[in-house]
Amino acid sequence: MDAGGVAIVGAVAGLVGAVIGAAGSVGAAAMTGRRADRSQHAHWRRQTRRETYAAFATAANSFLDDLLALTTYKATGMTYVEFMAECQELWERVKMLYGLQVSIELDGPAEVAEAARQVTSACARLVADILAAASPDQYVAMYNTTEVGSTHADAEAAHRAFRVSAREALDSPSEAS
Repeated sequence: MDAGGVAIVGAVAGLVGAVIGAAGSVGAAAMTGRRADRSQHAHWRRQTRRETYAAFATAANSFLDDLLALTTYKATGMTYVEFMAECQELWERVKMLYGLQVSIELDGPAEVAEAARQVTSACARLVADILAAASPDQYVAMYNTTEVGSTHADAEAAHRAFRVSAREALDSPSEAS
């Protein structure tokens, strides 16, 4: 083989090596990019869940505090019509909790969704218990005289269980990956 043939073979070999090296670099970059995309997506999902869980927990806490106030002291000095308007407002807030619960069911693990369902259900039972016990002559300080106190305790327990379940789901390594 003469010098020209050797030069051509060397040039082709160099070109083939460059193509293989470039393909390897492109492949490695693509894999790194996919990993980064997955990591960013996992971070986004966790953040979205955290925001939804926090909104649900905050709304439930506010609902339970306001309901406790209504059934212990706030109704004093209210007319029955005003009291019933407050109860209607509580129903609207249960609907809002239900909307947040649906978001949790769509995006969260089953355990967290079930814990949210328990909270929403207990809150709905609370309003139903209040309405069942209320009458024009008995609607003040119902907390100790009806099922409301017991149902409120159940709702508080469900709310605590939701927060624990949500925290565990957010801290889970499988949720972070």
